[in-house]
Amino acid sequence: MHTKTVIILISFFLLLSKAPSYAHAEDDNKFRFAVMGCMHLGVCNFKDYELAIEKIKEYKPDFMLFLGGMVDPMVDKPVESLWQRFDRITEKLEVPVYDVLGNCKVTPFVSIPKDKIASMEKCFLDRYKKRYYSFEHKNNLFVVLDSEGFFKNPWNIPGVVKQTAFINEALSQTEQYNNVFIALHDSFWLQDEQKSGLSLSTRSSIKRQNGYSALIAIH
Repeated sequence: MHTKTVIILISFFLLLSKAPSYAHAEDDNKFRFAVMGCMHLGVCNFKDYELAIEKIKEYKPDFMLFLGGMVDPMVDKPVESLWQRFDRITEKLEVPVYDVLGNCKVTPFVSIPKDKIASMEKCFLDRYKKRYYSFEHKNNLFVVLDSEGFFKNPWNIPGVVKQTAFINEALSQTEQYNNVFIALHDSFWLQDEQKSGLSLSTRSSIKRQNGYSALIAIH
């Protein structure tokens, strides 16, 4: 398998090519996708998100990938109503949408109440069905992980073991893909063993499992 370069992309950004549309159409292997995370909608203005979606749509991405944190759970409003407004704006893209499970807040030093976390996770699962999953696009593999399961609840040993097995299985045959992208909210590749819930040997074995092309995280 050809050597793959590890690219770590962190913060709020868009993976959008500015190549002319005719060049994009000539090569079936080329594609565009947009990446966004931690908009903290409800605390931050939905108008800013609407403007971002309008700009993204101009680039005609194949799909949208969110890295979690799009709705802030600490607002004094029903979480479901914020998600519904988020859905209405996102639908304007008219492309497939994928999301990463990840709860975060603007307010520092304040823990997210358990009922808010439960509501956020329900809203996520109602829309995306699974806490972690993979999908393919034009012979490229995207592996979407649940970093909440590693960081926020590392004592859930069965859950950690199950997701680790999923990661190893997903990356076991990467040689058949042009590229492999791993997306998550918090990157345990950038955390120490105590914070990540994964041993160094496990993380190393995941990275050695035929490699990946890009690690996409918001934290």
